[in-house]
Amino acid sequence: MAYPDYPIDPPLRLDYVDVFMPFVRMHRFSNLTFATILPPVAAPSAFLRRAFQSVGGNPRVRFAPSSHGSQLVIFDDVFAREASVLRPPFLFRGHSVSLERIEETANRFSFQHEAFIALSIEDFPLEHWRREHIMHSVPPFGNPHFIDPVCLTIADYSAVIVMVKVKSLFDIPHLIHFKNYDGSGSMGRVHIIHFEEDDTDSDSNSDSNGSDAPLSPVLLLSPRPTGPFPRLPPSFPPTPHPVVDLSWAALCRPPLVLAY
Repeated sequence: MAYPDYPIDPPLRLDYVDVFMPFVRMHRFSNLTFATILPPVAAPSAFLRRAFQSVGGNPRVRFAPSSHGSQLVIFDDVFAREASVLRPPFLFRGHSVSLERIEETANRFSFQHEAFIALSIEDFPLEHWRREHIMHSVPPFGNPHFIDPVCLTIADYSAVIVMVKVKSLFDIPHLIHFKNYDGSGSMGRVHIIHFEEDDTDSDSNSDSNGSDAPLSPVLLLSPRPTGPFPRLPPSFPPTPHPVVDLSWAALCRPPLVLAY
């Protein structure tokens, strides 16, 4: 099918789609702001460097291109960021520089979760029986929260047990259509096996008590810090449990004995 050269009319496309993302500790990104320069300049990074050094308090900062504002500004920590954000917009060489926290931009919003729900997904496709793919299967209706570790071993392929954080119980479907990259697909049936009202803080990282610990249970899906921010710790291993290769070639290979 050839795509037309002209843009598709808006009525033929969805206005938006909900994507429920995995857990992240939002405070790890509290050192970031967007800088807006008015009127714009040709070389924003060099201009901001001079502006911060001359009239912006000379904090230690780095810059990166961004879709919002003129540049992304990376401070050493939240305290350095707040010291600069709380200053009024400053003037330098006929231009004004204003800073905006990344969590306060116009495209940010808040919503309320209703519950944690434990699901049993039967007939989960074996070719996707691994942690990352199980996580990827639930964002259409909820935030992935916890995978039963039994599902990540070779012990049991009867069902995937996963806990999700949802806006509404009615968002849970009866069936999931798994659509593969090659055009093949399969269907899995979803059963609700446990329901618990969400009485936690609406902030996904549960930082209201100052703790860096994830929500219970302790086997919560590990977050993966990403982005050009070297102050963050290294990424966690993507799969804490062995990935079982069920391909025909793997099943025909002789077993390996590993010494630990």
